[in-house]
Amino acid sequence: MLKISILFLVFINLFLIASCQKDTSPIIQTPDWLITHIEQIENDDFYYGTVIYRYKWKNNYYYNAIYPFCSNQLCEVWDNSGQKVIWRDRSEGDDFLNNRTSRTLIWKWEQSN
Repeated sequence: MLKISILFLVFINLFLIASCQKDTSPIIQTPDWLITHIEQIENDDFYYGTVIYRYKWKNNYYYNAIYPFCSNQLCEVWDNSGQKVIWRDRSEGDDFLNNRTSRTLIWKWEQSN
């Protein structure tokens, strides 16, 4: 009986250890419209140095492209469906900058072709 109890405890411990090691990080899937945009700009040296981040803001995902020739942080911002965000006023853009979360690098052009 003691052997069965020890074997049972070992089995439970192994099961708990294995279940704790699962990767629960979400899979980031780049939308097709953004892949198309990246393919277009990566063939033009004018966009060398571009960085695209994904953020969460107001419970939705937004994509922010920062171009080296642009003088502000909101060069181009799109919602998850690919619609370009048009800020109604400066306060809305400020709200995005101050309250966005979950910054994730989507793409960075580091080397010229």
